[in-house]
Amino acid sequence: MAKQIMDLSTFGWGRVTVLSSIGTLCCIAVAFAIDSYSLTTGAWRWGETPLNNVIIPIVLAPPFFGYLLGKQRELAIAHRELMIVASTDALTLCLNRRAFVAMVDGFLDRVANRKTERTGALLVIDVDHSSWSMIGLVTTEVMRP
Repeated sequence: MAKQIMDLSTFGWGRVTVLSSIGTLCCIAVAFAIDSYSLTTGAWRWGETPLNNVIIPIVLAPPFFGYLLGKQRELAIAHRELMIVASTDALTLCLNRRAFVAMVDGFLDRVANRKTERTGALLVIDVDHSSWSMIGLVTTEVMRP
């Protein structure tokens, strides 16, 4: 398995770095384009101070893009954590009913779309202690003389 050099996922700092660099380069290109067009003559020309077209975007763009993309990264991490909390039971860390039904429906849809034989089985075991205690209460009530 090849080792990944930089994490470009929405959760990694590599994405923030790369996109901040690309954003800075785009700001430099836009600064050159705006400075190079003359409204009086209607022609493209080399600007009087091309160094400003590089220095100002390099000073302003990286903190701006870094801040925004860093916040987007934090938002993606918080979203992932919220999805985990919303789809699992806090006590057992198993899928809750809504997540389980969504997963089973997705699986059944994939199976239904296949052209092969559609046989299978699904076993659902209720391991909730309250249902066992209810069964125990019922059986003790029935067995009393």
